[in-house]
Amino acid sequence: MNDNFTEAAVGIFTSVLIATAIVYLSIVVVGFGSYDGYAVYADFASVKGVQIDDPVQIAGVTIGRVESIGLLTMRA
Repeated sequence: MNDNFTEAAVGIFTSVLIATAIVYLSIVVVGFGSYDGYAVYADFASVKGVQIDDPVQIAGVTIGRVESIGLLTMRA
C-alpha cells in the first residue's frame, strides 16, 4: 500500500508540474499575458537617423522599440 501511495503522489506532483509549465509558457513565451513592460527615458545629444518603431538593442539582442522622440525643454 505504501508503494501505491508513493506512485500516486509522484504522479500527481508530475502532473501539477507539467500543468504549471504549460501555463507559464503560454503566458510568458506565447504572449497571452498583458505585460506591457516599462518605459525608459534617455537624453541624447543627437538622434539623427533614429525613427519611431526602430529596435532598441543591447549586445545585439532586441529588448524593445523606440516609442517616441521629443525635445527636452530646459527650465531655468
